[in-house]
Amino acid sequence: MLQTDFASEQWILTASRALVWERCKTVIVADIHFGKASLFREAGVPVPMGTTSHDLSALSKLISDHSPERLLILGDFFHGKAGRQDSTLDAITHWRKSHASLCIEVIRGNHDRHAGDPCADWNMTCFDAPKIESGIAFCHEPRDVPGSSVICGHIHPAIALQDFDGSKTKLPCFLVDEALMILPAFGRFTGTHCVKQTLTSRVFVAAAGKVILLPSSRRPDGAGRDPKVQQRASKARRNARDSA
Repeated sequence: MLQTDFASEQWILTASRALVWERCKTVIVADIHFGKASLFREAGVPVPMGTTSHDLSALSKLISDHSPERLLILGDFFHGKAGRQDSTLDAITHWRKSHASLCIEVIRGNHDRHAGDPCADWNMTCFDAPKIESGIAFCHEPRDVPGSSVICGHIHPAIALQDFDGSKTKLPCFLVDEALMILPAFGRFTGTHCVKQTLTSRVFVAAAGKVILLPSSRRPDGAGRDPKVQQRASKARRNARDSA
């Protein structure tokens, strides 16, 4: 875990790709995409089994570790309507009964608009974005919300780290800019989209049980590369790559 500041609040970034807002006793995740693997198998594509149970176990561990009163899901709870298989629904029903007192809120994402809301008996409250709290707009997709910083998902951000032989490893990450934080996809069976680090952004790699901040390799004034900062950045990137 790693703590960072954003929008005048303190946040904990976890290696399981979740965000913890301790002041509000809230765990935040994005892009679980329940049912995606079963949808692929239904289409005849061989994909790993057990992704739903893996993601539910990861949620249970977050709840055990942080004792939240609320779980906030930033969109794409389901992947698609065809992925709402009985086995997936039964697993979520059993999990929900184990955490019946937990408040669960879901911001509808683009996949949810086609897949539909969670089952009514799961007692989850669904919202259309933005959901604004403490000057922060919680959304599924990055967007401009006047007067608010934005926390969202949708992009499935990852960073490509280069090895000594020129090969690259792609790792999921949190992307934090001046008024925008994008969470990595929480679901085990999801793709990623490579993002680039800028002078104003911070990139936190989440992989192999660690969260690692990648330092910027340029000076804040943009006047070129600072060798000492470059060395620290290279070391952090090696650590992140080796954690994969």
